[in-house]
Amino acid sequence: MKAHLKSLEIYKAISYEKHHDIGNSYYYLGLVNCNLGEYDQAIEFHMKAIEVRESAFGRKHVDIAISYNGLGTVYEKMGEYSKALECYLKSVEVYQLLNKERYNKVMSELKGKIDKLKDEPKID
Repeated sequence: MKAHLKSLEIYKAISYEKHHDIGNSYYYLGLVNCNLGEYDQAIEFHMKAIEVRESAFGRKHVDIAISYNGLGTVYEKMGEYSKALECYLKSVEVYQLLNKERYNKVMSELKGKIDKLKDEPKID
């Protein structure tokens, strides 16, 4: 965690606020916080990652899809299945804008998550 925070600090010092490396740092901080069970922090970092990455790349980029997948994972672990489903669908949407064949495996995995969530009794 400390290394990712230091990385973010360095990137902020040498880059502009919406540089993709800053987005990457936010994404990895989101992953670490999710793995530590710090879900609110994880959501905050993943949302910042999406904002920065969309600013740097636009909507049609693999990192945007990856970020929505990460955010969906956090919501799923929290039991917030509707929000997780929304994130996974956004991730698939972005992957579909890209070269589909290259991302078939990850799209298949995402569709499996989506199908599983649709079967959850807690979903709205």
